[in-house]
Order: sequence, then structure tokens, then C-alpha cells
Amino acid sequence: ANSRCYGGQPGYLANIDSEDENDYLYAKLSKKPHFSANTHDAWIGATDMKNEGVFSWIGPKHLINGVKFWEGDENGQAIDGRYTNWGQDSSGQSQPDSNGEEDCIEMRGASPGRWNDKNCYQPNEFFIVEFGPPASTTDH
Repeated sequence: ANSRCYGGQPGYLANIDSEDENDYLYAKLSKKPHFSANTHDAWIGATDMKNEGVFSWIGPKHLINGVKFWEGDENGQAIDGRYTNWGQDSSGQSQPDSNGEEDCIEMRGASPGRWNDKNCYQPNEFFIVEFGPPASTTDH
């Protein structure tokens, strides 16, 4: 994502702050050629790589210390009332499931727009890129 540019602005994986934004991005994604909701997912810009079970949005101005939005496993809670949209993985396990090998977040196609934590080294054909400064620029 970082190598993509639009109007001179570098790109980064999407940071999602609201249901409206999530729905908008999923609608755009689902209209992409070759995207099949039954078989495709897309990377978004959240991770718990730095601290297992503490999920943060990463992007400009917060690549190392992201903006925290969730703490815990599927029974955890949103930080400071931030928006989340956790779903289930392909086996039906509620997310995030605190599997130490799953540090990146994808937007699921099969459960429209819901999020799943997944191993960062697993392939995803799609990713959602934003350009310019994110709405959430305050590090926590």
C-alpha cells in the first residue's frame, strides 16, 4: 500500500472509523472486477503485531505506535468507544480469536464487511488503500 500514490499522496491500508465508512469501503470492494464475496477478502490497516490482543490502526504518523481500537479476544472491548466490526473466520470462530499467529486484519467478503484476524503471510488478492492523512491521527 505504501508504494501506491494518488495526487502525490502515499497510500496506506485503510483505517476504518465508522460503520458508514466500513459499508462504503465494502460496497466499493464488492464492485471490483474479479471480486467474489464468497471467495475473496481484503487486507485493511489494523494489526496486533506489536502487542498481542491489542489491535491498532497503522498508517501515516502512526506506523509503529498505532491508534488502539480493541483490546482482548472475541470477549474483549473497544477502546474509547471506537468502531469495530468483528465477524467470524471461515470455520465460524468469533473474532478476534487471540491466535498468536494472526496479527493482520482482513475485511471478509463472505460475511459482508466483517473483520477477521489472519496470519499476515497468508495471501489475500485484495487490499483497501487510502490516501492522505487518516481521520484518526492521535496515538494512544
